[in-house]
Amino acid sequence: MVLAHLNYPLVQRALRLLRAEVWRTGGAGRLHRVTARLIPGHLADTPIVVAHARLVMTGALGHRLHEEVLEVGGEIREGRFSRIRSVGKVRALLRAAGDELPPPDVLARLQAVWPNIEPSLQRTLEVRGRERTDSLRKKLADRAQKEAGDIEAILLELQRTIERELSDPEPVQLSLFSPTEREQYSRNQNALRAPSAKNPPGNRTGDRGHPSPLRRPRTPPFPRRRHFPRSQRSKMTHVKPPLGDHSPGCKSASLRG
Repeated sequence: MVLAHLNYPLVQRALRLLRAEVWRTGGAGRLHRVTARLIPGHLADTPIVVAHARLVMTGALGHRLHEEVLEVGGEIREGRFSRIRSVGKVRALLRAAGDELPPPDVLARLQAVWPNIEPSLQRTLEVRGRERTDSLRKKLADRAQKEAGDIEAILLELQRTIERELSDPEPVQLSLFSPTEREQYSRNQNALRAPSAKNPPGNRTGDRGHPSPLRRPRTPPFPRRRHFPRSQRSKMTHVKPPLGDHSPGCKSASLRG
């Protein structure tokens, strides 16, 4: 496994190509919105459907704070969707998927059952997105609070240092200054004292003046994909559903990596 920064040129190029394929229309794209694969029979005794969605959180200043691909899955039993609550199990099923497609008759059955399970799968994906978003917001809020405290501590120390220097006796060399230079020296001292009296460091952090980029994170919607894992005993799949399966305001896409 190789980890690369999101702003690395190669990663940026890959993301541009991916987005172009995700939003391509007219059937000319090389990515499928839904696919199907087989998994070992001991992992599941019923078809599994997995959906993916991209989660991006941006801060108050529009900077990207977090990005990841979410996955949720569930079993298809008697034409109904039953959520798999363990994220680890869903990822294990995805890792176990091979490159072999199920037989055409299995693909047809999964396509026929898709309208029955799509609403439940969509709601499950939205719930997972809210859960992950709430968790990230708490972490970012804790981090913002810590950074605000660190900044305030630095400003307080700076204030004490300035006040300590200002309280020292005037240097003897000051008598060598010209009247204009002594007047400028006095103005400089008053300018240093004024901010401490009017705006103590404890009031300089927060949303006023310089808001933290971690405050008020947002999660704009992004395209999603569906995934049908099915055991080899009863054949696991990713199948292309009928047209019109997209949720309002977003597309779905199969992003096989």
